[in-house]
Amino acid sequence: MNAAELLKPGKLRRVTVAAGVVVTVVVLTGCQSVRRPATAPSARSSPVATTATIGKTPAGEGPVVAVGPPWRIAHAHDYGEVDSMNAGIMVGPAEGWAFGQTNVGDELEPQFPVTLRWDGASWRAVRLPGKFEGAFLCASGSSRTDVWAVSTSETGFTTVFRFDGHRWTLARRVQQDVTGVQAVGRHRVWLFGGYGDNWFFDGGSWRRVRLPLRVTATSAVSEGDVWAIGWRDDADGDQAVVAHFDGRTWGTVSLGSAFGSPNDQAFTQFTSVHAAAKDDVWVFGTHIGSSHDHTGEGASDGQEIPVAAHWNGRLWSQVPVPHGWQLGAVIGGTRGAVHVAATKLDQEGNSDYSAVLSRREDGSWTISDLPHPPGAKPFLSSLARVAATGELYGFGFIETDDGDRTSAIFVSDAS
Repeated sequence: MNAAELLKPGKLRRVTVAAGVVVTVVVLTGCQSVRRPATAPSARSSPVATTATIGKTPAGEGPVVAVGPPWRIAHAHDYGEVDSMNAGIMVGPAEGWAFGQTNVGDELEPQFPVTLRWDGASWRAVRLPGKFEGAFLCASGSSRTDVWAVSTSETGFTTVFRFDGHRWTLARRVQQDVTGVQAVGRHRVWLFGGYGDNWFFDGGSWRRVRLPLRVTATSAVSEGDVWAIGWRDDADGDQAVVAHFDGRTWGTVSLGSAFGSPNDQAFTQFTSVHAAAKDDVWVFGTHIGSSHDHTGEGASDGQEIPVAAHWNGRLWSQVPVPHGWQLGAVIGGTRGAVHVAATKLDQEGNSDYSAVLSRREDGSWTISDLPHPPGAKPFLSSLARVAATGELYGFGFIETDDGDRTSAIFVSDAS
């Protein structure tokens, strides 16, 4: 049965996916030897010293975008009435995991988590231990024997599961919101929530850690090199923040003028971060335009402008981004490439469909369309990559004109 035949009529509100679902995806590059920190993670916050020399994005419609490699549908299925895949990781060519949600009836009924496993030939549903309602929104893993998934529910409880290569077990259950999970080594993982509702598991026990921000997304080079984006309460309102963990403490990072002046940055929301190496870090976001925004384009009030900044180990630099897109999850590729799940915005600023924007090492951009079944449009929540083959996977859903959603996993040979 093809993807179009799987689509059934239903009702659903249109939602923004690429930046509206909080996900954390770790690209696995094989078994890593990760150093244990010299001391336990500290709640103390000390700023990370950085320098910025930033140029302005020239006026215009952004960089030229070429056509990128095609994507295809690897899996599409209705597990209920209202489906979506929200997060996924690939631990090898023949093993991967996808996590999502479904409603057995309409959107007002309770949500139930959905877990799929890739065995190299097909995606099949897997039942996790216990009976619980909710939706999987984030997942992470350091190897095939260390995979973590987090499910949240409307009851206020968050359930954390861990896969050891053989079976899933319940690792933790807390009555708080969790916004992300980041595995940094076997038996070692971060669980993020509010300022003081963050936890670090060292293989033996969970320890609460206070951070200088409310985390929305993370990326890790190693156990002692972790990056996070989010926001903090400020006297003038919420402020977008980037933070870094050096193995001992968390501290906020100054991006200089990469996203404009401090006043401009108050109108910026960070949506994703990717740390490929200690001297190769990307931050993507959206700037809500004012009459004279920092890009020099004179955008109208309320217009969303995608922005990006890159850290080369010494300096932060602003990177021109194609306009008209809302940027979401990001994953690294080969030879310095980065791939971003992007949602096209219509003239009213509403989500239209998702595609994949890719930036190459030479600074050029390509756009790769996802399959559009008749009468339906694709949306992406997260990305993952198979290190051994370079295949890229996208996790999300296909939505019909009637508003029904079918869980979907997309794949591309691009790397």
